[in-house]
Amino acid sequence: MGSMWYFNRQFKVFYSLDTHHNDQEIISVIDHARQYVYFAIYTFTRSDIADALIRAQERGVTVWGITDTHQSKMPEEAVLLQRLRTAHIPVETQKHTDGIMHIKAIVTDNEYASGSYNWTTSATNVNDEILEVGNNAHLRATYFSIIKKILITNE
Repeated sequence: MGSMWYFNRQFKVFYSLDTHHNDQEIISVIDHARQYVYFAIYTFTRSDIADALIRAQERGVTVWGITDTHQSKMPEEAVLLQRLRTAHIPVETQKHTDGIMHIKAIVTDNEYASGSYNWTTSATNVNDEILEVGNNAHLRATYFSIIKKILITNE
């Protein structure tokens, strides 16, 4: 089945078990960013995605993210988040106590990506996951607004 372009190439939908490279799609979104990368991710343990975020920060892109408080305490995620913070990338954890931060989305000045895909090896290789990647200006602005709202609320 693979991915398909829809609506004049404004977005693609990926099914993880067709390609086993949703992580590479996220990395591509990060690598094409020129001004900013904002992300909200429930579980984040992929070091290749962390490397891409660090590269973006090093080339002068503003990078800022949020993850779930409980998930951020898992040893593998905690180490990765510390790597990001050491690289001067602020990563918040949600502050509200009556729920979880369950969003899985990223937005840049060029693209967005969202779906069920957590940034983990199992989500990349064995889980049934979907990931939508696109450049529709309205959807990108909507994701930007939501993620920024969550980040600002957490300050």
